[in-house]
Amino acid sequence: MCHCRCAQDARRYVQTNILSTMPCASSKSPQRAFAWRQLFLAALTQNPQTKLACKAAGISRNTAYTHLRKDGRFRRQWEHAQIQGEDAAYRLHLKQLATDPQYLRTLERFRLAYGSEGKPFLMLKNLVR
Repeated sequence: MCHCRCAQDARRYVQTNILSTMPCASSKSPQRAFAWRQLFLAALTQNPQTKLACKAAGISRNTAYTHLRKDGRFRRQWEHAQIQGEDAAYRLHLKQLATDPQYLRTLERFRLAYGSEGKPFLMLKNLVR
C-alpha cells in the first residue's frame, strides 16, 4: 500500500513540476514561422505565376522552391493554389474572349460555314458560355 502511494506522489510531482515547465516539441507553428507563406499562396491563387507570387510575398524564388522541396504540406498547398490560379486565369481569358471582335467574327464565319449544329461551331460557342 505504501509503495502505490509513493508511485502516485512521484507521478504527480513529475507532472506538476517537470512536464509543465518543459517546452512543447514544436513551439513554432508553420503559420507563425513563415508568415510569407499565406501571402505567397494568396497571390498564387490570383495569378499562377511563381515569380509574381514571390514578389508579392517579398521573398526570392529560391526560398519558395527550397520550402517547396522540403515541406510536403506546403507543396500540397502550393499545388492547390496554383490550380486555383490557373482556373481564375482561364475564366478571365474566356471573359476577354467573349468580348473580342475578332473571335466573334470567326465564330460567325464558322456558324455560316457549318451551320449552328456543326462541330467546330459548337466547340467554339461552348467556350464562352
